[in-house]
Amino acid sequence: MNNLLETVKNNSEFLNLIKNNNSDSLKNFVLDKKPSEVITIIKRFEFDNLSQLDKEIKIKKIREHYSLGENDALADSQINEYCYRLAIGQIKENEQDPNNTINPENNILKYLGISALILIPLGLLLVFFVRKRKK
Repeated sequence: MNNLLETVKNNSEFLNLIKNNNSDSLKNFVLDKKPSEVITIIKRFEFDNLSQLDKEIKIKKIREHYSLGENDALADSQINEYCYRLAIGQIKENEQDPNNTINPENNILKYLGISALILIPLGLLLVFFVRKRKK
């Protein structure tokens, strides 16, 4: 938990946040709350302060984790739980979900596209040289 506190202990926005939660100092904040609450509040603060792009990526991962559709409501409690479980290692964000495998059809289309991009210019060069030789 010390590493987690190091990331926010000098952040004035975070210190104002805990003062709004009736804690006059970081030390009292840690002593008054359960460890799970402290971790959740810190990780939620970090989530709320992500750049817009990073936040959209994180929200997409959270939606996938809870199997939510694009139009389904994402509750604050789900974001908090996800951030907490990610912090304590119950969720591995970088690991790929075994149910989320790469579609092999996409690879076939990719290879066909690359092949077409290579073969079309080669075919045009061949036609150009054959016409030039006939003249």
